[in-house]
Amino acid sequence: MIDGDLSYLRITDIERVEYDGYLYDLQVGDDPIFTANWLYAHNSMDAPLVMSSRIDPAEIDDEAHNIDIVSQYPHEFYEATLEMSDPESVNIQIGEDTLGTDEEYTGFEHTHDTSDIAMGPDLSAYKTLGSMMDKMDAQLELSRKLEAVDETDVAERVIEYHFLPDLIGNLRAFSRQETRCLDCGEKFRRMNMIYV
Repeated sequence: MIDGDLSYLRITDIERVEYDGYLYDLQVGDDPIFTANWLYAHNSMDAPLVMSSRIDPAEIDDEAHNIDIVSQYPHEFYEATLEMSDPESVNIQIGEDTLGTDEEYTGFEHTHDTSDIAMGPDLSAYKTLGSMMDKMDAQLELSRKLEAVDETDVAERVIEYHFLPDLIGNLRAFSRQETRCLDCGEKFRRMNMIYV
């Protein structure tokens, strides 16, 4: 079933809960993984990661709903590109349109065929570029080249939706971290101030 070692932990305590199924606790390396009815929950981090083998399209990120699912673009799409119209002014079916219908699993088309879905780059520029400044410069350089993209809007979105949330999260984590004295082993909420 699993390549490598598989071990089971002995049950030390049982608590009854309202649940109609089985719960398994699988230990892989040092990171516990729990599974129940095809649902896998990795609990070794601050926020547990959950992976389900049954995907409900209504429960995935909204970004995945905003992708066109047609086999070809209508003539009005090409006319709208010449006029630089707002993308929402052209009626093209997107994934969101199929949610809650019989087509939410089967109604996806594509405009171009490929012989290998994994033929693209193995690593994105986000992974290959080193510093955050390099990544930001590359993104802004691309937005300068694309006539349909507003460079100022790109910069504002990166700051508002990426940089600021990361900064707030890092500051929150820093303010909550503990330090341990190497001499006595005692833990402190933050590093002690030493006066000389």
